Amino acid sequence: MRSTLGGVRARRARVATAALAGSLALAGCGLLGSDDEEPAASPAATTTPPAVAQPVETTTPAAAPPRAADYILTAANLTGFAPSGAPGDGLAPFGELAACLGISGTDVADGSTDRAESERLTSQASGVVVWSAAQVVPPAQLERDSGLLRHPRFQDCAAQAALADAVYDIESRYGAGSVLDNEVVTRETTVPAGALGRTSVVVLAGVAGAGQVERFYETIYLGSGQVAAQLHLAGEIEPPGEELVATAVSQLTQKLSQQ
Repeated sequence: MRSTLGGVRARRARVATAALAGSLALAGCGLLGSDDEEPAASPAATTTPPAVAQPVETTTPAAAPPRAADYILTAANLTGFAPSGAPGDGLAPFGELAACLGISGTDVADGSTDRAESERLTSQASGVVVWSAAQVVPPAQLERDSGLLRHPRFQDCAAQAALADAVYDIESRYGAGSVLDNEVVTRETTVPAGALGRTSVVVLAGVAGAGQVERFYETIYLGSGQVAAQLHLAGEIEPPGEELVATAVSQLTQKLSQQ
């Protein structure tokens, strides 16, 4: 029994010694940890730069081109006038004057992109008729046509055109061939403030069965920016009054200034 117990004790001693040696070896390798062991370093934090706002490109929409209809006469401030006739085509009168002025049609070619003409407005009291036309034109054309107003023959040519209109109007009323003789006289008038030029004539016609008939014609030329305009007035009993001319011109110049 002793030998057996002694052998057991001896074996236990050898196992304990081996275990101790193994523990020391593991400790030396750091596999069992230590109270003095430093914790593992955490990865460095990363900082995200703030987002930079990108500039937003803005575009301004192109301005709408002018409309000729916005620059024609209305009865708004013309007391006693009422519509009496449909509007025409709104053409400027320069083209029909080319031959009389001694220039070619291409020199007065119409480059308008829009045209309009107002209704005929008639005074029940005086019989005076007033209307206007407007054209949207290139600035170069407005400058060209303004220069034509200073042509040495412009007043005479405009008077002849008014005579032809008067004869047509009179014969439309009294019959073809009713005009026996006629004469056109240029009237002395002033150009209203804000206008570019003016023509003023009276046509005297001897009419079969009606005696002498008179027709008064006024045209005031205006323009600004991209718009040209003409104010027309016609009377049978008396010439259009200067107060009416000034009121109509003021309405048109105010509209032209709003481009």
